[in-house]
Amino acid sequence: MLKKKLIPVFYPNYDNREAEAVAEVLKSGWIGLGPKTEEFENKFASSIGAKHAIALNSATSALHLALVAANIKKDDEVILPALTFASTAHAVLYVGAKPVFADIELDTLCISPKDIKKKITKKTKAIIPVHYGGYPCYMDEIQRIAKKHNILIIEDASHACGSTYKGEKIGTISPFTCFSFHAVKNLATGDGGMITVKDKRIAERLRRLRWVGITKDTWKRVEKVIEMGLASNRGYGWHYEINELGYKYHMNDINAALGLVQLQKLEKGNLIRRRIAKHYKKNLKGVGDIVNPLLADGKENSISAQHNYVIRTKSRDKLHLFLRKNFISTGVHYLPLHFQPLYRKLYPNVSLPNTESVWPKLLTLPLYPKLTRKEQ
Repeated sequence: MLKKKLIPVFYPNYDNREAEAVAEVLKSGWIGLGPKTEEFENKFASSIGAKHAIALNSATSALHLALVAANIKKDDEVILPALTFASTAHAVLYVGAKPVFADIELDTLCISPKDIKKKITKKTKAIIPVHYGGYPCYMDEIQRIAKKHNILIIEDASHACGSTYKGEKIGTISPFTCFSFHAVKNLATGDGGMITVKDKRIAERLRRLRWVGITKDTWKRVEKVIEMGLASNRGYGWHYEINELGYKYHMNDINAALGLVQLQKLEKGNLIRRRIAKHYKKNLKGVGDIVNPLLADGKENSISAQHNYVIRTKSRDKLHLFLRKNFISTGVHYLPLHFQPLYRKLYPNVSLPNTESVWPKLLTLPLYPKLTRKEQ
């Protein structure tokens, strides 16, 4: 008897091209931080129009390094939503600062500019807007608030690889934007991340910080040896200096090779995601008490990467079990962070009415380019 196939929530968009790209790197003998990583950085930056892109091993590392490079430190406050993955707030704790949770907009599930204003104090040094599900936050309003109060913006674009806000690609708007290439993301490298920045000096510092503070990474030292004519292909320049404490957060060439192939597929993959989202919205309209998500599909020249499709229903848990029995996986994104034991203990009196009213209804449906019409 054949077992029925389970439809997952997410599934990577891989084929032989990824396998061939990884095999090429393995055959080259250089699998660490090297030429493929640099190529991926350059092509990623070019694809969105960013000035500089720094490849890392995760978006968690990206958020942490962005805060370090922004000189956010102990006793500073950083405003962010609670409806996000743990890394957004963890990164703030890593630098000794305090995460201050702001409420969300009920239509987009993104951070509320109105509530950001309420949470600003003399200690507020940064805002981390999270583009939930790929839907762009209301960046115009957030930028006005940040400018008025001299607060830095660090965008968490873990869901928003390929999103556009009013004609501007996410990754080109703020001083820092952090992307995720985790296995379930639109651009999946198994794991990985990227920071895009506008300032050359900050980009150079981030490159040092990602590789334990070393002033020039190993591949660059190899390139220098070749330039000097001391070796035809691979010579090792041993000398380096460390001027500040860094971290081992760099990407390697295996992940970068995957990233280069995935980058070629991103635009088409995101288009397919948006088509599936429209199909869901059309067919779920009027079904029970289901509320479909707001879609950014060109309105005001904004486009969502459509990382996920999150419906709302009071029967969330029952629907989850029903679909599971019918071999359809669903997820919940997310249990708000101020409900997690760690943050509840640290910050026990947080009240976020919109977040608290909506999260028990959230259910993430399967969404990925290889999802067939029959499976939808």
